Order: sequence, then structure tokens, then C-alpha cells
Amino acid sequence: MRQIKKMGGMASIMSMMPGMGQLKDVDIDEKAMDRVEAIILP
Repeated sequence: MRQIKKMGGMASIMSMMPGMGQLKDVDIDEKAMDRVEAIILP
């Protein structure tokens, strides 16, 4: 999760993937990712 944040977030990673550029309009909630990270980390 932290590495994804360092790379610029989920939206920027999706834009780098072939075929995922079409999903630019998908809203990714970064706060939800923070919550998931908090649950995973001890």
C-alpha cells in the first residue's frame, strides 16, 4: 500500500497499465485505501 502511494496513487498506476487508460473517470477513494492500510498494519 505504501509503495502504491509512493508511485503516485492508484489512479496514476492505473493510467500506466495497458487498457486501463479507458477507466480514467473511475473515482478512487484514497481515504479508503488509508483505512485498509490501517487495518492490515499491526
